[in-house]
Amino acid sequence: MIHSHEYISQSKRQMLCFLVPGFILNSWVLSIFLRNLRRHVTPFTVYVLMNTILEMAMTASVAVTSVPQVIRRGVYLKPSWCDFFKYASWTLPSLLIILHSVICLDRWLALLRPLWYRTKTIKFGLCATFVGFLYHQLWYLPAFIIDSLKERRPNQTCDTAITAITYRAVVKVFTDVLPEAAIVCSYPFLLYRVWRRGAARREQGREQRRSYRVAVAAAPGAEALPDAGDVTRMRTNGIEMRLTICMLVVQMACWVPYSITSSVSNFLKPHEPLALLYVAFATYEFGHILCLLDPIIYLSYFPGLRSAWLSDVAGIRRLLRLQSNAIAP
Repeated sequence: MIHSHEYISQSKRQMLCFLVPGFILNSWVLSIFLRNLRRHVTPFTVYVLMNTILEMAMTASVAVTSVPQVIRRGVYLKPSWCDFFKYASWTLPSLLIILHSVICLDRWLALLRPLWYRTKTIKFGLCATFVGFLYHQLWYLPAFIIDSLKERRPNQTCDTAITAITYRAVVKVFTDVLPEAAIVCSYPFLLYRVWRRGAARREQGREQRRSYRVAVAAAPGAEALPDAGDVTRMRTNGIEMRLTICMLVVQMACWVPYSITSSVSNFLKPHEPLALLYVAFATYEFGHILCLLDPIIYLSYFPGLRSAWLSDVAGIRRLLRLQSNAIAP
């Protein structure tokens, strides 16, 4: 029988093939943000920035807790390393779900209270992210403190399970199951509201064009075009809505299977079937594809990020071409 920590270690080593490119892309997106914060950071894209940092931390935690097991097996048995490994394994995946829930709530506020939402600044996004982070940590810190004070046997292997079974189930429900269920249940309504809003905007655009043609016919040279600021704001809101819809689809497709299987596995512990354990770890591996797909989604939907990224790629290509010309005889 393969022990759980050995099987998950093998899965994590396999995940490195897409976690490494995901870390590179997320680092690239983060560097674009940091080079021009004033241009790229808005009350909405601050969530993208926080999500990028969180995915980089999750990728790094998977890497640093997997690679040392191949190089030095003894590192995995050290209490300090085990505490870090446990806390990263417990918190980072569900913290990503919390942040996606905050993004979903932000879009609902933009839909239901558009005038109020326009008054919000970047501080609003930072405060919302901090509240979600604080809510999440308040559930896990007691379990981490209790587990850290627990006596360990010499050379005891590191198990990621929370010791208190009842508390583990409660934490799983309030930090994983309920936020994921809120995203899944609200998604059809969010999609419907976005579709209705898009239809209303298309009808409004047709009315504006008809009004413009009537005004031009009545008084040649008259200007009745919509305000440029309104057009830009509508275009930006549309981009943010479509990005949120795409992010939630990918998040549900990648993470809901793991949420279901891990919840069932935690509920049945310590008597869960071995087949269920394998399925939970397989879906855990599949869920981390988010770290590669999310930066691709950002670059696809945000023209500013995409143009800066393409400019960087062109600069790297020019540099490589110059180096190859210098090496060539």
